Amino acid sequence: MHKNIIPKIEFCFSSIYNSFFEEYVKLPYSKNKNISTNDIFKKIEIIEKEWKKIGNKIFKSLTVYTNLKWSEKIIKCYFVKNCIPFSDPLTICPRGNNKETINLLIHELIHILIYQNRNNKKVQKMWNFLDKKYKKESMLTINHIIVHAVHSKIYLEYFDQKELNNNIERDKRDKNYARSWMIVNNLGYEKIIDLVKK
Repeated sequence: MHKNIIPKIEFCFSSIYNSFFEEYVKLPYSKNKNISTNDIFKKIEIIEKEWKKIGNKIFKSLTVYTNLKWSEKIIKCYFVKNCIPFSDPLTICPRGNNKETINLLIHELIHILIYQNRNNKKVQKMWNFLDKKYKKESMLTINHIIVHAVHSKIYLEYFDQKELNNNIERDKRDKNYARSWMIVNNLGYEKIIDLVKK
């Protein structure tokens, strides 16, 4: 694994990939049903410019927070018209609020960082601790405890408490995400991050 990689994100749009979501993926709470391909390209241009302002700082902070290293120099980020964002392949959809779109990206990048370090002994120890302590919780909830903890720190360093609260409020529509945020708030995000950092 490389020691000091700061990845570069390549934002892209694939009509074939996008058509898969349009034809086969049905989402219950999408607000982007009428978005056009031209809208997607405009959004990519905006987000790319915004990411250039803070991207390297975010990558470095995620490494500093967790003591975990990035293993890929290039991370492709696919934009589609409508999706539930996920990390492999990194796929997001545009939101009206640019900060929200940026934070969708950051959320998935945290997943990627954890996955790239899945063989790290501290990461394995963290999963064992969370699995044991929260064995009655869903896997989705457990998987998001560390993600939401790290993201909380990012929010407070680069955005503000209001943006963090907005994210928590949005996630209440999914009981697993809501429960994960509750656990993070109860334990404290710093204590959870320390599971992989120390």
